[in-house]
Amino acid sequence: MHCVTSANKAVPLGKNATKNRYLALLRAILRKAERSWRWIEKAPHITLYHEAKRRILWITPAESQRLIAHLPDYLFQLLRLHLPLVYVNQISTGYAGIR
Repeated sequence: MHCVTSANKAVPLGKNATKNRYLALLRAILRKAERSWRWIEKAPHITLYHEAKRRILWITPAESQRLIAHLPDYLFQLLRLHLPLVYVNQISTGYAGIR
């Protein structure tokens, strides 16, 4: 999906995930019209955009300290096992990576 500007240049609209949500809704409506309501004979094939498999969230060291301060005890014990890996990553990149 693109938007044409006044300079006749195509500008992409939104991210692929957002586009896929709208396309999935449209596909669901068309399938319902075909299968349940019998308004159309065949629903068209709608191809979705490629999305990344995983999303990695990077937080700053200050945000990680605030997160640790608000954790309940049972989650803090789990995080204690994970902290050495987080801090090694923080030292090498400057950010604490939490997935």
